[in-house]
Amino acid sequence: MHEYALTKRIVEIIDRTAKEYGARASAAALSIGENAGVVSDCVQMYFDLIAKGTRAEGAKLIIREKPARLYCEACSREYQKPRGSFLCPVCGGQGAPVDLAFDCTVESVELEDAPPV
Repeated sequence: MHEYALTKRIVEIIDRTAKEYGARASAAALSIGENAGVVSDCVQMYFDLIAKGTRAEGAKLIIREKPARLYCEACSREYQKPRGSFLCPVCGGQGAPVDLAFDCTVESVELEDAPPV
């Protein structure tokens, strides 16, 4: 259920951004980390409901899932974390976290002229 509160905040950010420019949002890009514990489909569903009556209403939500990244000191490679493992897929060395992808970010908001009121 935390997707509801998260999506409410996302709509607030998009709405505020559009209002600052006297525009409406036509699209917004989100980045959701694979370990953020967020279900993208739920965010989309709540977005459609919560955005009604705001400058975000009708905007296309573009969700990019961000994979966790690790670094292997043994072979000096950065790699996408394999599911259920920290081991390097190249040499089998133990990987260290570079980005464990716990975040959720509004990366951009695309704006269009607001219709006259």
